[in-house]
Amino acid sequence: MHRFSGKLLTKGIEQYNQYPGPKPGSVEQVYNIQPLADRSGRALVMIRNKAADRVVLLHFNTHQLPYLTLWKNMAAPEDGYVMGIEPGTNDPNNRRVERKSGRVSSVSPSERYHRTIDFAIYVGTPDVEQIA
Repeated sequence: MHRFSGKLLTKGIEQYNQYPGPKPGSVEQVYNIQPLADRSGRALVMIRNKAADRVVLLHFNTHQLPYLTLWKNMAAPEDGYVMGIEPGTNDPNNRRVERKSGRVSSVSPSERYHRTIDFAIYVGTPDVEQIA
């Protein structure tokens, strides 16, 4: 689902995992995703280009970062044709909404807070095919 002007929209949900070329006049789309993970909580996110010769992998632990936000802006390049993938401790709503839902983390002044995101970039068709 994506949000625009405070309304919850489902148009385009079937294409959440596709990133077509720039389309002037497009609106931003934000998808709140509950990532799948293995038994230890490790999740994997992959971004692969259309030519299938480049891939970016993100590994993170859903016990530390239980939410995933996919943000797409498919506007013209001069207007910000871009994508963001953000593992996080909450959805990208305002703090009041997230606090009400119990998703706002707090850290005391002397407390340490560690989260880990590993990433890798692969270039070349054989590597990308093996990873995919």
